[in-house]
Amino acid sequence: MASVNFTEGHIKPPTAIHDVDQLLPNIVDGMAAARSHAVYAQIPNSFTSYAAGFRKVTYRHLANAVNGIAWLLSKELGQGKNTETLAYIGPNDIGYVVAILGAAKAGYAILVPSPRLVQADCVKLLDTASCKTLLTLQPPHGPLVQNLLKSGDDLPVISIPTIYELLGQQQEHYPYPHRYQDLKDRPLCMVHTSGTTGAPKPLIWTHKTAAAFIRELRAPPPENYSNAIAEIQSNTMFALFPFFHSGGIMIALIDAIASQTTVVCPLAGVPPSTPTIIEGLQQLDMDVFCAPAPFLEEIAKKPEWISAVTSRASAVVFSGADVSYATGRAFTKAGVRIQNLYGSSEGLTMPAIRARKDSYEDAWQYIQPHAYANITFQKQKGSDEEMFELVWIKNDEPEEIQPIFTVYPHLEEFHPRDLFSPHPHDQHLWRFRGRSDDLIATLTGELCNPIAFEQELSTLPEVNAVLLSGTGRWQKVLLVEPADAKIGDLIERIWPSIERANEKLSKTSRLAKTHVLVTSPDRPMLRSRKGTVQRAPTLRLYEQEIDDLYRIEGDGDHIRHEPIPVHLDMAGREREEL
Repeated sequence: MASVNFTEGHIKPPTAIHDVDQLLPNIVDGMAAARSHAVYAQIPNSFTSYAAGFRKVTYRHLANAVNGIAWLLSKELGQGKNTETLAYIGPNDIGYVVAILGAAKAGYAILVPSPRLVQADCVKLLDTASCKTLLTLQPPHGPLVQNLLKSGDDLPVISIPTIYELLGQQQEHYPYPHRYQDLKDRPLCMVHTSGTTGAPKPLIWTHKTAAAFIRELRAPPPENYSNAIAEIQSNTMFALFPFFHSGGIMIALIDAIASQTTVVCPLAGVPPSTPTIIEGLQQLDMDVFCAPAPFLEEIAKKPEWISAVTSRASAVVFSGADVSYATGRAFTKAGVRIQNLYGSSEGLTMPAIRARKDSYEDAWQYIQPHAYANITFQKQKGSDEEMFELVWIKNDEPEEIQPIFTVYPHLEEFHPRDLFSPHPHDQHLWRFRGRSDDLIATLTGELCNPIAFEQELSTLPEVNAVLLSGTGRWQKVLLVEPADAKIGDLIERIWPSIERANEKLSKTSRLAKTHVLVTSPDRPMLRSRKGTVQRAPTLRLYEQEIDDLYRIEGDGDHIRHEPIPVHLDMAGREREEL
C-alpha cells in the first residue's frame, strides 16, 4: 500500500519522514509539496450531468481548497481555541472532505448531519453536539437547510463556496504547526447514528481514530493471505457511499489519503440511481467499483448493467448488508473479484484477511477478521439457525488500540449486535447475517432470521424491496415494495418465488399467501443514508395496515390475541452499519 509520512509542527509545508501516526491535514499538505500532481479524486464537471465528463483533483488542488476553507473560517470566526463544533450540509461531493480538513486547520471540528434528517432530529443532534454554527452553500438550499433557516432558532450560517469555486481560487498556505501527540485526542470530525431508535446521536472521530484506522489498514497479513482492504487500495475507485455517511467519509477522508487511492465521485446534485451510475461508468477508467449492497442487487437484475460494471472494474466491493448468492455469482461469472467488507460508524472498516487463492466458490460472501482486530464471536441462543454475535475486545497495547475504542474509550469490549454464521467448511470464515434487532421473535418462542428470505425476493425485477416481520405473532407478514405501477396481480406473479423463499425458513416460520401486503406508491419503505431498508421505521410506517391485515386474516392459529407492536424494541445502544 502506498503511503507517505511527513514532518510535523512547522509553519512551512511538511517534508517526508517515516513516522506512522499522522494528522490528516499534515498528510495532505505533505502530499501537495512532495507529490503535487498525484490525483486525489475525479469529480464530475457538473452537479447534475455526466455529459461534461470528469475533472482530476490533485493533492495540490485539494490542499489549496482546504486552505481556502481554513482562511474563510478564521476570517469569520477567528482561530478555534477548543475545537468548537461546526455543522456542514452541502452537495454530495468532496466538499465534505475539504470542510473537515479546513475546519481542522482552523481549530474546529465538523459535524456531518445527514441532509435526510427531519428538522427536529437535526436540531436535537446540533444541540447534543454543542454546535451553534452551520456551514452551507449559497441558495438554493435543500429541504433540511431551508427548514433550519425558517425554524426561528436564529442559527448562524456561514456561506462557503462550491467545490468548483474552491478549486479555482488560489490560496496561500494555511500553517498547521501541530504534532499528532498534541492533538491526538481532539475531535477531527463527528458523524452520527442513524436515528432509527430515537434522535440521532453524535459520534466523535478523533485524530487518534483516524490514526488507529490507518494502522489497521497497514497491518501485515499472515503467510499465504492478503490484507482484504489493501487489495483495493492505491487504485482508482468509483465510490457510491454518500459523503454525508460515515462510509463515504471513511473512504474519501481517511482511506484515500492514507493509501493514495483515487476516489471517483458520482453526481453531487442528483440522488444516485442505477441508470445514472451506469451512465457515469461509460466515461470512466477505474479499477474498483465500491457500492452499498442494495446497488449490487439492483445492478444484477439486468445483464447490460452487469456488463457496464465488469467491463471496467477488476474488483467489486460491497458493504452495509449481505448480498445474495445469485447477485454475487453474476459478478464473479463475469471474471471480476468481489470483496465483502464489514464496518460501522463507531468501528470503521474491520481489518480482514483473504486467502490468496479462495478455496470455496462462495468465499466472497464471508470475511475473515485480521488478528489485529481482536474479534470474537459469541453464540446466540434461541435462533432457528446457528448465529453468533460479533464482539470487539480492546487490545492491551495502547499503540494497537482499535478505532472503536477511541470512540468509546471507557469500554473494554463492544457488542454491536451484528450477527454472523460460520462457513460450513471453514470456521475462520464468517458471513454477515443481519442484526440481532432483525430477528423475528414469534409467539412460538422461535427466533427467525428473515435476511435470506428477503434476499431471495429482492432479486426479482418486479420488486424494489421486501421486509418480513411477525414479532409477537404466530404468522409472519411480508411487506412488498413494487418496482412499478403494475400491482394488480403482483402477489400472484411473485408467489412462486415466495414459495421457494419459504424453503429457507423453518416450517413454523413460513409465510401464508394471505399475509402479503403491498406498500403504497406514496409511502415507500424508509431507507438509510446508504440505501438499505430501515426495518423498525418502515414497520412503524405500516403498523396500522399490518394490524388491520391480522385483524382480517387472523394470525394463523384461529385464536384471538391482543395486538402486539409489530416493530422490535430496539432500546439500548444504537449503531449504524456501513
